[in-house]
Amino acid sequence: MKAISVSEFGGPEVLKLEDVPDPRPPQSGEVLISVNATGVNPYDTYMRSGAYGSGNPALPFVPGSDAAGVVESIGAEVDLTLGQPVYTTGTITGAYAELALCKRSQVHLLPACVNFSQGAGVYVPYATAYRALFQLARARPSETLLVHITNGCGVDVILEVLANVNLSHDLKMLAYRGRVVVVGCRGNVEINPRDIMTREAAVFGVFLWKVPGVEASEAHAAVQAGLGNGTLRPVIAAELPLASAPDAHRRVMEPGARGKIVLIP
Repeated sequence: MKAISVSEFGGPEVLKLEDVPDPRPPQSGEVLISVNATGVNPYDTYMRSGAYGSGNPALPFVPGSDAAGVVESIGAEVDLTLGQPVYTTGTITGAYAELALCKRSQVHLLPACVNFSQGAGVYVPYATAYRALFQLARARPSETLLVHITNGCGVDVILEVLANVNLSHDLKMLAYRGRVVVVGCRGNVEINPRDIMTREAAVFGVFLWKVPGVEASEAHAAVQAGLGNGTLRPVIAAELPLASAPDAHRRVMEPGARGKIVLIP
């Protein structure tokens, strides 16, 4: 099969389109997906560059966790049928590929009203937002939410996507008992803890890969319900061929990037 392989950590140029062996047949509790679209996330660029330290995958590896496609084959004790449209919330073998081997728990039915490119834009963005807003910040009706820094003051919840630039300012904008939830950061930042103390405020961090199982299931259920009833609709910014993975990694990190970039095997 065709896949993007990373044999060394580095810049976007280390993403190479190669012919690699197909994943092994699925074992009990596993599913093989024929991938129609793959989501590109900023965390993919950190993994590619080796920024996770001891959390880096062993080389070589196929990047990516978010994909959408159809069930190609199944192992024992799997309640799916061949050809069913699905999206993934992780894989065993990587999502930047024509085929991806997954655990059954990583595979979810794709509602008929959601296309494959949208399905590839579900897991990391929506699960991160749900985790940040509801499970950590516990945002409530009537509270003020700041998703991206503008001028203002006295907000209850800030969803911070660039903490190394904004966190110090965020803390000065919080209302009493306000909360900042950090979902993105690209460097260090200096803060004054007194800004937290005087407001009895809180700062949370989101790391989607360590969410406890029960809470992860809750987030998946909420996202699944939103997709099914039409209240959640991933916005697709660009669809690129798999070979354009290096360009996708450059574009996803550009200032002001909006919408989901997906790769089409």
